Amino acid sequence: MNEGLTQQEQALLDQLLESCALPGESADRARFRAQSECFDVLDRLEHDRYIVQDGGLYRVSVTALPYLASSKAQTICFTAEQLWTSLRAHYKAHQFAQVRLCDLLGQASEISQTDIRQALVYMLELSWNSGRSNDLMADSATVGASEVVLKHATFRGYLDTCASWYRGPDVRGVNGFLSLDPRTSSLPEWVDDLPEDIATLMRQAMTAMESGIAQPAAIAFRTLLEMTGRHALQRDAGPYKKMLSELKDTGVISMNELGLLTEVINAGNAAAHQGYAPDARSLKIMSGIVTPLVGRVFLSDSHKKYLLSRTPDRPPAG
Repeated sequence: MNEGLTQQEQALLDQLLESCALPGESADRARFRAQSECFDVLDRLEHDRYIVQDGGLYRVSVTALPYLASSKAQTICFTAEQLWTSLRAHYKAHQFAQVRLCDLLGQASEISQTDIRQALVYMLELSWNSGRSNDLMADSATVGASEVVLKHATFRGYLDTCASWYRGPDVRGVNGFLSLDPRTSSLPEWVDDLPEDIATLMRQAMTAMESGIAQPAAIAFRTLLEMTGRHALQRDAGPYKKMLSELKDTGVISMNELGLLTEVINAGNAAAHQGYAPDARSLKIMSGIVTPLVGRVFLSDSHKKYLLSRTPDRPPAG
């Protein structure tokens, strides 16, 4: 095991992986956290994307699997490598054409269809495919590859490249923060006034956006929105749609913002689950929607107090 995972973190990840028995299954986030009571550890695993949290759900990220010792994790990794080899060969011969899952490894393969589907669910967290069936459990399910599969000889090599987007040294500056050029950055001046975890996530989102790393940027903006909503409501409101509705009902966001923020969620979900990579303008729009909300929710009180402390009293009448 490496990547700086402690035994406790590895055990939590194995426990979460085992709790998701079926391909594509997730665990209830609030219940898993309450049962483990390892809140700080789970926060770190979320932050570094060893755990993917989607609304009120938890699942182990594909980028964590190589560092887990459980037989399930190792089976997924082994199957993913076999699938990657097959996808490379199929793309070289047929480019973007879809291939049935049952034909990917050939009829002589000893790997079960359940294991193939389970591995694909994790592999599709990353942006290598050109399309796939919505229902991977169907007998007729298909998947297509993109040129990405030829650029990386192994799935593990591609996975390590993707993992560096979230926690690699090439995108981290000193003190664990992501580097931004202050001359060109869209990062607001008040970012240092935010809680540390929110400030770090905002730096991640902005750095990914300004570095042209579209998919992680979209996911980071979605996560930033969820954490902001959770703080505003002082609890986990569950699915995104319910959270946004409660934010509107409590006056935190307007009806117009509800529609815009819903599209931020949709784009983040598509990036996380469908390999969607938003263009530069889309990311700028997402940033322009989410950033003001973050400032309003986390800093309204402190900024109001600062202005009051610096504004002279009104002179007495008369």
